[in-house]
Amino acid sequence: MNDFYNSKNESYGKQSRCKTCEKERKRNKMVITDYMYTEVTVNEKVIKMKKCSDCCEPKPLEDFYELKFRSGHSAYCKECSLLRAKIYNSTLEGKVVSAVRAHNKRAEKLGLIYDLTKEDLFTLFTDWENRCCLSGNPEDVSVDHFISLSTGHVGTTRGNMILLNFPANTSKYKSNPFEWFPRFKDKYNLDEGRFEKLVIYLANLNNMTPKKYKEYVYWCYDNPKL
Repeated sequence: MNDFYNSKNESYGKQSRCKTCEKERKRNKMVITDYMYTEVTVNEKVIKMKKCSDCCEPKPLEDFYELKFRSGHSAYCKECSLLRAKIYNSTLEGKVVSAVRAHNKRAEKLGLIYDLTKEDLFTLFTDWENRCCLSGNPEDVSVDHFISLSTGHVGTTRGNMILLNFPANTSKYKSNPFEWFPRFKDKYNLDEGRFEKLVIYLANLNNMTPKKYKEYVYWCYDNPKL
């Protein structure tokens, strides 16, 4: 056991690697670190370079984003970072994280509730099978507020979030959903049965009967704060 360094975080109080292996690991890490950061001289000017962990190309440090919470630069160059972000944002998790951040920020700026979590949106997507709540269409699904933030009521919270396909979402905008739906259901192929189901779903989340919830929605639009 003397061939292993002491460690409070490992089983039996010893590191999992022997001293020889640990020294080799640290030596290799130093080589990699030195390799990731280099300097080149161009026209008598020293340029600091870094190797991108994605494309593996050495690029000037200005091609890497600076880290916000500690010194240093991102492991990926700006080009690769943007590509990775684009790919991530196309996934369900990426869409959820982006929607939570954006909608909470909007509500916070307006002084409204902004307690929506990633888990809340995953539940919403699961409950509605990743489809528009009103049409059942799985294409171009976006997150929207049932009661618009423009009323100055409710906010970004689980009991006010729904899924709409993008055209319907754009059309609804600040409208009272109970008045908007009958006017545009045919244009956007929306289903009346799904609308009734959605009202019951939201009423339950808000501990109301569907009738009381409808009255509450009308009250919010008839008594705007903003």
